[in-house]
Amino acid sequence: MKCIRKFTPVSPYDIQGLESWLEDQSLRGLFLVKFGTTFSIFAQGGPKRTRYRMEYCKPYYTDEPPQDLLDLYRDFGWEFVCWAGNIDLPIFRTQDPQAEEPHTDPSLQGMLLEKVEKRLKRAFLHDAILLLAVFGLMLAAGLVLSVISYPVLLAVIAYGSVQTFTRCRSWLRVRAVVRSLQDGVPMDHKISYPNRVRSNLAQFVLLLLFLASLLLHYHFNNTPAQNTQEDFSPILLSELEGRSDSVAVINCPHPLSLCYSQWEVIQIQTFGIEGGRTNWVRMDVDWYRPLIPALAEPLARDLLRTSIWLDGLGSSWWTAPIADRDGWTVTEYKLDSVDWCAIAVHEESGLQAAAVCANGQAARTRYTGSANLADHIEELAAMVR
Repeated sequence: MKCIRKFTPVSPYDIQGLESWLEDQSLRGLFLVKFGTTFSIFAQGGPKRTRYRMEYCKPYYTDEPPQDLLDLYRDFGWEFVCWAGNIDLPIFRTQDPQAEEPHTDPSLQGMLLEKVEKRLKRAFLHDAILLLAVFGLMLAAGLVLSVISYPVLLAVIAYGSVQTFTRCRSWLRVRAVVRSLQDGVPMDHKISYPNRVRSNLAQFVLLLLFLASLLLHYHFNNTPAQNTQEDFSPILLSELEGRSDSVAVINCPHPLSLCYSQWEVIQIQTFGIEGGRTNWVRMDVDWYRPLIPALAEPLARDLLRTSIWLDGLGSSWWTAPIADRDGWTVTEYKLDSVDWCAIAVHEESGLQAAAVCANGQAARTRYTGSANLADHIEELAAMVR
């Protein structure tokens, strides 16, 4: 018998809608073989009215429900078809117009479906808490910085939002059915149902486009350039320290970041050994050109804020430990040539961090030496001109 696939327009937890949709398909000669939340498989045959009913049973990790449930439905003239999305909602059907309804007591059916409602409620709360936790971590680490550096997080947030909304809608839908049954109102097995074929197809196409865009972005950004002169000129540690013997490490990390180009420049100068310890000065420069130019300023603000927050935890990047974020002074500078510029200085240790943005570009500088970054504003601004 020939089988075909169809987009599933009804959620498995829209019990009345799913039963109605499956009955409509039987009048077109399509009989359910396997249910899927996106695609369902049907066998083709002659049109014949077929009733479908969904039942709750305790989860069994097998291909079929427990034997006692199968025997009960068989005695009423119904046969098991498949599971509806999850393993606690089996689907039964009958083509016998005289077959009795499996449920005649609404309150008992409501009591059974209440277990489904509680499970959906737990799943919704779990997804919502997880989504808020991921979003909270992204906020703490800089929302724009997180999205640009790790675009997969954007996909996680988007997917998690859709998943959480779907869980919530399913839970509310089943709860409404349960309350109606508990009030003694029998379930209506033939209702109008929303057709989500277009929305399902749109989500499927958007997912393919998103994956294709990531692959193309990776392909075109996987070969880093050989020097920074093509993009920008970093502020030099040798100029701040008045010495020329500095060592620079230059690379273009994160080929999957949402940037046309991204650079990291690490500069170090050493000043001999004192007490068995090498004295050194270090300056890091991070430079970004995001795909969306409007993100440059929020990115620069994230870069400065996270520099203070992360390194304030006692990061080994700094030459001196800092117990917390206290002691930092942030000063913003207004320049005609840039959109935003700010410098943060730690009063106790003298450690400095600066961020600047203009022309859809953002740059951050972190510095451990004794020079004052405020005296080099023009050099900082030149990195994003």
